[in-house]
Amino acid sequence: MSALLLTRAEIAGLMRPTDYLGAVETAFLLASRGLAQAPAPMAIHTCGGGAFHAKGAALLGVRRLAALKLNGNFPRNPARGLPTIQGVILLCDAETGAVLAIMDSIEGAPRRGCAAGGLPR
Repeated sequence: MSALLLTRAEIAGLMRPTDYLGAVETAFLLASRGLAQAPAPMAIHTCGGGAFHAKGAALLGVRRLAALKLNGNFPRNPARGLPTIQGVILLCDAETGAVLAIMDSIEGAPRRGCAAGGLPR
């Protein structure tokens, strides 16, 4: 099976704000039941003031999935004509390790954050 490749524009066309809210709500619910895990993020600092940040999570319910997001944050990039933040998400089958999708991470990051902030505590 080939991995699905999703660009930023494709993700924007597929996901509505309510989709992000539902996904975050489900992830928090599964985590509260011990069916999801997210280890501490990792940072790799590079020369030139940039850094890579890696975050991972796994859903261990009926469908077992693991995701890893790697974002590069390079504050000097706008002077180079590049975005400050660039990244990718790998979605994998948590039972076999098969890569299911490779996605641009920039479209979803702020929307996921907004969705998480909109949930009742």
